[in-house]
Amino acid sequence: MPRDTGIANRLRAAGLKVVEVAGWKTRGSETFNPRGSVDHHTAGPLRGNAPSLGICINGRSDLPGPLCHVLVGRDLTCYVIAAGRANHAGLGGWSGLAGNSSVYGVERENVGTSAEPWTPAQTEHAVNLHRALLNGKPAINLCRHAEWAPTRKIDTHSLSGRTLRIAVAAASTPEPAPPKPTPPEDEDDMAAPVFYIYFKDNRDPAANYRRYADVSEKPLVEGVHIYACSGGFGVHQGPESMVIADYLNGATGLAKIGSAEKPTTILVDGKANGWFTGFHLVDGPLAGIKL
Repeated sequence: MPRDTGIANRLRAAGLKVVEVAGWKTRGSETFNPRGSVDHHTAGPLRGNAPSLGICINGRSDLPGPLCHVLVGRDLTCYVIAAGRANHAGLGGWSGLAGNSSVYGVERENVGTSAEPWTPAQTEHAVNLHRALLNGKPAINLCRHAEWAPTRKIDTHSLSGRTLRIAVAAASTPEPAPPKPTPPEDEDDMAAPVFYIYFKDNRDPAANYRRYADVSEKPLVEGVHIYACSGGFGVHQGPESMVIADYLNGATGLAKIGSAEKPTTILVDGKANGWFTGFHLVDGPLAGIKL
């Protein structure tokens, strides 16, 4: 696409507050074919809602604008700045992508150090924003600027790119098609188990276990594979080669531990990683769950 003039409407459809900056639909080069998205912080002033708006639109003396497609203010307003290619990622690459023409750029207003930590609301907002920009493209195509250019960039500070990707992947997974009915060989075959994962959100000390289906709006059914590793878990439907987008920050030693085709009951508990802790995989809606 030469320019993506649907950005503002997709953000609104995702429930985000949007301000369309004058001229955004014709701002940025027409040489633009975005297949991924890069998360940045502005490293701007510590005060003010969107003090970096002007520079993101107009650029700097050494780099012409636009410098991003969307600037997020501290009040979570999305300022849509450009529909064409923006000068934001620079040299580097991620997941086979390279060049500013291949990625959207999101600048989030932040001083860029631990003096201004990210809030859970800001992280959730970033997940929804990048998911709307990707518009069905794989979550693995999302990265922090520090992942794109690890030798020269640190943004977005204090965040895990894997945590963002797992959250985007979970929110973007489509409802699976119902399995084709097959005649059972006997009565036992009619009681095939349905799997659920229960987890706690450790950002909230008072949180109780919630079912993974409450987030993905579906149970884990045939064709969904469950993975465990030191530091996390993965839930994935599709080729095993794609599971990199589906495990938590710090996870290593990936190994499949079960699937809906092969009944498995497992408990992974006592680890705090990213947002989630205390996982239960069960062979029924509430079996084995202790709240």
